[in-house]
Amino acid sequence: MVLFGSPDQGVPQILRIGGFDVGEECDFNLNTIPDQGVETVRTEEALIATLSVLNLLGES
Repeated sequence: MVLFGSPDQGVPQILRIGGFDVGEECDFNLNTIPDQGVETVRTEEALIATLSVLNLLGES
């Protein structure tokens, strides 16, 4: 499962609202756009970046 945050909150914060902890619910937490240089990334940009990374990982 791939999760995306919102412009106001990241995945850990969103899960916390529901009473969940990202460390307990997810096997790993991968930032596919590290050091992005902006406060937020649009979901469509994050989706493209994430699918690209997953595609590369799937080829190895």
